[in-house]
Amino acid sequence: MEENRDRVNSEGENSQEYANFILELLQAEQDSNSDIKVIYPILDQRQHLLNAGFSETLQQVAQILIAEHPEAISSIVADIENLSIHIKNFPLGSRANNIEIAITGYQIVLNNWQPGSEKFAETQNNLAIAYRNRINGSRAENLERAIEFYEAALTFMRLL
Repeated sequence: MEENRDRVNSEGENSQEYANFILELLQAEQDSNSDIKVIYPILDQRQHLLNAGFSETLQQVAQILIAEHPEAISSIVADIENLSIHIKNFPLGSRANNIEIAITGYQIVLNNWQPGSEKFAETQNNLAIAYRNRINGSRAENLERAIEFYEAALTFMRLL
């Protein structure tokens, strides 16, 4: 992890800056009970960091937090999901980048929720929405992925 923190990515930003930004956002999500009045100003101040480097570092930070705090997994992934929702809906910066970050966040969350749970189905629905609105990639493939996630979420909801 140390070498990753010290490397410089293609955007020219130090990955430690990304990690600190992500940790600040996750702490703000937790402390503010996911209040966008707290989260959006933080995103606004450093919207230049909302790019592929953010997505890569989010995966690394999530892995470390989950490994170091296994007792708090549900809290960590809930904060990551809320942050992903906020970034996806953030009206500034690159819409394409914001959606890609949200997809990364939702994938992290999905890998850590109990399959078949209501939270798992909610995350599948969030992924479906993100793929439906995705700008990058093939429109047809994105819609196919969206349908897959919608159907998976719907399958669970029918069981309720």
